Amino acid sequence: MPVSHLINKILKNYIAGDRYFQELGFLVVSKNLIRNVLGKVEERYLMEEGKQFGAVIAKEYMPYFFTDVSSYTLLEFIDIWLSRFAYQHRIDCKRHIYSVNHDLGLTTQSFLESI
Repeated sequence: MPVSHLINKILKNYIAGDRYFQELGFLVVSKNLIRNVLGKVEERYLMEEGKQFGAVIAKEYMPYFFTDVSSYTLLEFIDIWLSRFAYQHRIDCKRHIYSVNHDLGLTTQSFLESI
């Protein structure tokens, strides 16, 4: 990959999300820590937290990225949010399907699915 492409990718990531994630107080932690901690939490608690987290995402986080909250900007926000992982976004008729390869374990998957 040419250096110019790498620089463009870094700048795009910063403009698209990194600076906002810092402003919102997000921390960078290792996958091992997340995997180990969430692996000790009962699945039902993770699912409850995921539902609560999903309910506040649009209200609290999306305005940092978009001035207008709509179904279109929600899909763009999900793309930004999931850019931390290897993922696929496909559309089946009018249904949007996301497949996330996170390597964080089944309990993390329960959390992500409940969002």
